[in-house]
Amino acid sequence: PRRILIVEDNILNQKVLRRHLTAAGHTCVVANNGQEAIDVLEPGFAAGNLLAYFDVIFMDLEMPVMNGRDATRIIRQRERERGVVSTIVIIGLSGNARQSQIEGAMELGMQHFIVKPYNKLELLNLIESSTM
Repeated sequence: PRRILIVEDNILNQKVLRRHLTAAGHTCVVANNGQEAIDVLEPGFAAGNLLAYFDVIFMDLEMPVMNGRDATRIIRQRERERGVVSTIVIIGLSGNARQSQIEGAMELGMQHFIVKPYNKLELLNLIESSTM
């Protein structure tokens, strides 16, 4: 089982994603926007090891307060500042991502990207292949 941070502002999407992941035995924490995600990750930043707290982050691109691109940029910046050797896996999410948006997200440090609606098997396979 993996420890997963879901960063998603849409309540229905949160529930669907959480249901898929918990049914597969994973533990999930939900943040409603990028700023909440940074706050949740703060103990990991302080310890210099995000992987002690989470294995994977599912990050929506478009959210109020702080979007997923800005949150990913901050996460990667803090990992570099702390000299983190193993970076946490960030999987981008969007309902209407154009190829340029996906490429931009990957350039910021997301390793993978899934376009909504979620496919349960794709989600689970991606988690397994990303955290080996």
